[in-house]
Amino acid sequence: MFCPNCGSNISNDSTFCPNCGTKIEQKINSKDNSDSSKDFFKTIGKCIKNPLTEISNLKETLSDNNNYIYLGIITLIISIMLTISLKLFNSSITISIPFYEIFLSYIINLVIFYGIILFLVFAIYKFIFKEEIKLQDFLRVLLSALIVRGTFVLIQTIISIISFKFSIIIFIVGLMTSILVLYSGFKKIVKNYNK
Repeated sequence: MFCPNCGSNISNDSTFCPNCGTKIEQKINSKDNSDSSKDFFKTIGKCIKNPLTEISNLKETLSDNNNYIYLGIITLIISIMLTISLKLFNSSITISIPFYEIFLSYIINLVIFYGIILFLVFAIYKFIFKEEIKLQDFLRVLLSALIVRGTFVLIQTIISIISFKFSIIIFIVGLMTSILVLYSGFKKIVKNYNK
C-alpha cells in the first residue's frame, strides 16, 4: 500500500505514514461490480485534480486485471474526441476525410506514442538499471497520463467550436502536461522501489 500524500510504500495495517505522518484510511476489499465502476469514475476525477498523487492510489483503487481495459477505453474516448474536433474544423474545408480514417489514425498514434514511451522506460529500468519494477506500476502511470490527456482533449474539442487556433494551443499544452505526468510518475515509482 502507498501513502496518498507522499507516495511512500507502507504496510497494509498502518494507520499513519511513517514518512510524512498522514493518517491512512483503511479500505474494505470486498467490492461488487457496481462499486468497482463507481471507483473507476471517482479515480478519474481524482486523477484530473492531482494526477501525481493519484498514481500511488491507483494500485488500491483499480484492479490490475482491468488496467488494459481502462487504457483501451480511455484511448478510444480520446480518439473519438480528437476526431470530432478535427471534423468540426474540417467542415469548413472542401476536402472531406472519412471519420474512420481520422479515428484509426488517432488510435494508432496514441498507442504508438504512449506505448513506445512506456516500454522504453520500463525496459531501461528493468534491464539496464536492473530495478525490480512491475509493468503494472508503469501502466498505472500511463493510465493517469491518459486521463490528464483526455481532459485536455475534451477542452480542446469544446474550444475548437469557437477557435481552431486556440484549440491547437490546448492540444500542445495537454500533450506537454501528459508527458510531465509520465516523467514525474515514472520517477516516483522508481523512488518508491528504491526505499
